[in-house]
Amino acid sequence: MSDRVDGMIMAPPRPRATRSAMTADASSTQSAAVEIGVSAADAEKQFAGFTFLDATQQAGADWLGGKLGQDLFSTAQFLLTQDGIAKVAPESTYADGVDPGPAKAAAGE
Repeated sequence: MSDRVDGMIMAPPRPRATRSAMTADASSTQSAAVEIGVSAADAEKQFAGFTFLDATQQAGADWLGGKLGQDLFSTAQFLLTQDGIAKVAPESTYADGVDPGPAKAAAGE
């Protein structure tokens, strides 16, 4: 069962992820390969350089707990200079649009 949030379909919550689900192990690499139609070796290359964050890290100040809102605002400012968007909303609009609550809940905070 899924829910709709602001027009987006959200997957149902899952139990807390295990460490193996947050790494590019052989089974996740094979699953990704099948899903995108490439070899396991090519899928493994796609995982190179990925950062896999646990819920506590996601909720922290460097991600959902603050920096992501700042980064979204900075991106909007850049896009304005490139004529990619017509105007930039107030910085609080971007910060308020990021909710670390679900990550905090998954982390048991």
